[in-house]
Amino acid sequence: MQAEIIRFQAENLLLNYDQEILRAGRSLGIRPNSDLAERFLLFLMLLTDKDQYSVLKVCDTPEFRDFFLGQLRYFRFKELLEKEGVSNWTIPKNFLLAVKLSNLYGLGNEFFVDYSNEIFSVKGGENFDYRGLYATSKLADQRPQFLFFNENKKKEFTRWVNFFSTRLELLAEKALSEPSDKKKSERDSVLFLLGHAQPLKNVGSHWRQAISYAYGYALEFPETDVYLVVTNECATKDFEFNLHALPKDWRVILMGQVSSVIGQTLPGNMKINLKDPFQDNYLSDICETLLCIRPSITFFWLGFFQSEIPLKGLAKISKLFAIEFQAGNEPSKYSKYIFSQGKFENRGNDQGEFFYIEHPIPLIPESKSLVRNKTDVCIGNRKVFVTTLGNGRIESALQRYNDRFLTKFRDFVIKNNIIWVFIGVKDKSKCLNSEVLNDLYDKGYLHFYQFVDDLRSFYEHCEAYVHLPLLNGGGWGIALAAIEKVPCLVSLGTDADNFLPDEALYNPEDEDIFWSKVEALFKDDQFRNILVEKQVSCINNHSPRNVAKRLYFSVSQL
Repeated sequence: MQAEIIRFQAENLLLNYDQEILRAGRSLGIRPNSDLAERFLLFLMLLTDKDQYSVLKVCDTPEFRDFFLGQLRYFRFKELLEKEGVSNWTIPKNFLLAVKLSNLYGLGNEFFVDYSNEIFSVKGGENFDYRGLYATSKLADQRPQFLFFNENKKKEFTRWVNFFSTRLELLAEKALSEPSDKKKSERDSVLFLLGHAQPLKNVGSHWRQAISYAYGYALEFPETDVYLVVTNECATKDFEFNLHALPKDWRVILMGQVSSVIGQTLPGNMKINLKDPFQDNYLSDICETLLCIRPSITFFWLGFFQSEIPLKGLAKISKLFAIEFQAGNEPSKYSKYIFSQGKFENRGNDQGEFFYIEHPIPLIPESKSLVRNKTDVCIGNRKVFVTTLGNGRIESALQRYNDRFLTKFRDFVIKNNIIWVFIGVKDKSKCLNSEVLNDLYDKGYLHFYQFVDDLRSFYEHCEAYVHLPLLNGGGWGIALAAIEKVPCLVSLGTDADNFLPDEALYNPEDEDIFWSKVEALFKDDQFRNILVEKQVSCINNHSPRNVAKRLYFSVSQL
């Protein structure tokens, strides 16, 4: 019975891809009437559609795996893999993972997987470019949810990441130690180095921040050449639900986003270099570019967007300074000086051997592109509280609140007839896991949006912005609320520490103080007005040129 259910599920999935399978199958000898297991294997090799996340979640189960392994003929399976450019495979215990790795991440025939011993190893000589394998391992280490690894597999990949990181660092270090054929400019140069930029439909907050840093430095120091280099060390292709994938037109998207942040024309001394991670000479191209720049100072970001490959070599020709992308990013061994995203004293942790430098992050507010009325946000004259945060983090937080917190939340909303809007929710059903939240939603007190165009025009009709406890990140969404003169309430120790006054912050461990401040946002006009006034004053210090001055002053003192 179980086998029949699985067969039915597989056939239904294949129906949506019958033309793609037919076209690809001709070259591999797989026909529409071929065995289901062979057709399904081909389907896995073709996973480039936006639905692949849900498909993989369905088929990467023990039942599915055992069913297809039982039907696949081993030699036929190996032949198909070899035709796809992958060789030296032993029969895998989890062939779905093998196919996902080989096709979703472009692994070539130097990749050897021995699943009989559940270990990964690599065959490759001195000239082998390990970048593709490194990108896969880095993604698996830092975004394991995209590959559905269990803890043992994650640990294995963590070791793998360390191996490839070290290997690539050594290759880059060697290349950066060699003289370049290109002549170094006599002008001083500063480098802003980013490991990855997200080509999203709207400008991703990380890419916007990187642009703003470089733009401000170029404006403030016109005699210095300013470079913004994106190495794309963890870029992948054709994986819709990997937030860091690169579509075919990624360069056009990223440069279009540059224009939307700073306008059509770059300062004459500012240059942007976007590295293609899929070219054969990827590593040598990065090193040649950096040798030509030979920056006196390099600013690089921490977190998932950190560039790692060239840092060891860069340290020999440039002074390195780290910048946090999010409060609490793991420090880097290549810089003991870190420009902090928020106020370090609000985190309650020890600096250790690192020196954290407070500085204002640059904020270039996006303009309003839409005109909204109050009725576009809510019906009637009810006041609206709003919370914005993506990537499923709102859902996760709402599932972790205890009954006491949810009861206070319900009492506040109902007593004051509030509409509370959550923006960035992918799966509304995950937010309604309690009787309290379900009841509030059914009665129209809660609204959920996956995405809102032009947040500023939406915020204009909101009474307050509240970043609830257990929510980290979301700095740009909070900044836009503050720019729109909406009073904000945000937890201590988060990104927004950087640009909000102390009155806007609360200690997440003191629930009573939190709710008293939420009540004040609703009832106390004087508190609201003072808060807005101080928010505007703080944000005025965050112009890109002012940030550049502070960066230069801090670096010159070290």
